[in-house]
Amino acid sequence: MLKKRILVILITAAMVFVAGLFIREAKHPGQRGHSKNVEVKQGERFIIGLGANHTTGYQWQLVFSPDPNILELVSSEYRPVNSGRVGAGGKEVWTFKAVGKGKAGLIFNYVRPWEKDAKPAETVDFLITVR
Repeated sequence: MLKKRILVILITAAMVFVAGLFIREAKHPGQRGHSKNVEVKQGERFIIGLGANHTTGYQWQLVFSPDPNILELVSSEYRPVNSGRVGAGGKEVWTFKAVGKGKAGLIFNYVRPWEKDAKPAETVDFLITVR
């Protein structure tokens, strides 16, 4: 538990140094059907990082836009792993800003965008509480 806390502190410090603002990462437990509760302060930015591999054609899609009075989507990007291996995966990073107090849900589906009627390979969800 202490190692995990130290790692979170180091990552946060690096992000503050690079971005010049406080960003916190919310990680999903990696189990389908289980939600992750995240608390943030109004005005705070946070990221949700989801493992992905664009070489397979799959990508994460936000199922619906969150309530704009509570959350604002700032950006989303894919960051491949620099392993030098062909077909190596990476991470999709979604940055949000908590603009108002309240609760908002975020649901992501891991899909191939051209397969319109196919079930998502995975679904993850977050309940964001802004205080």
